[in-house]
Amino acid sequence: MFLPVDDDYRNLSLRLVAMLTTVSERYSFQYLFKIDDDAYLRVAKLLELLPSLPDERLYWGKFRAGTKIHSQPESKWYNPEYLVLNTHYPAYAMGAGYLITSDIVDWLLTSKLPLKIFKGGPEDAQMGIWLDGIDVHRIQGKQHIFDKNTLEDSHCSNSETVLLHGIRNDTHFLTCWYCEVYLNDICKSDFILYTKSEWQRLLRANLIEKQLKIRESITLKLVNFLSVFFLFLVFAFCFLATLLTKLQLV
Repeated sequence: MFLPVDDDYRNLSLRLVAMLTTVSERYSFQYLFKIDDDAYLRVAKLLELLPSLPDERLYWGKFRAGTKIHSQPESKWYNPEYLVLNTHYPAYAMGAGYLITSDIVDWLLTSKLPLKIFKGGPEDAQMGIWLDGIDVHRIQGKQHIFDKNTLEDSHCSNSETVLLHGIRNDTHFLTCWYCEVYLNDICKSDFILYTKSEWQRLLRANLIEKQLKIRESITLKLVNFLSVFFLFLVFAFCFLATLLTKLQLV
């Protein structure tokens, strides 16, 4: 998806609005999960979690409260416009990943209250500003989000973790996928980081394993077929022998 906004950190809030607008125009959806590009989302775990969450006016994520607004102009989180009004941000779901329902998206885009877009400052705090004072279900999901960058109030649990934040590169993404799918423990990805050559070896090994399983399956099916065919021949031979014997007696 290409957005008509320059890819600059200080334009993140503008890009957020552009993303919400584009998604709303192109797709029909019930939930929208915003995720950073250095985060790994476990879709199956998210689907397991959804039935326990409200299906409307939902604002779910790892909430942070009392965050002081950066007042240093050199900071990439500097937000001079909002700093005039407040010294701290309202509670907001951190930007690694948060979930909102479609009715919130609709309200943000169609509300008679104009959205105040602050140029600068983090976009996740911007979402918190927009929804501050609005009647939404703010559901704390910090136990489901593991942040490798800060480890702030965070731990990894294979049974509960929905999102891992702080993925370093494509190889690390593959490691997360491998640990989840093949090792059945996503938390091992925090200790394992395969190199490209190791990945090639692992993928070749998995490919060979799959080929062996396919061959074993074909061999088993062939053995079963030959066994049935042999029994059929034995039965046919016995039947013909019995028939010939009866004919001779006659």
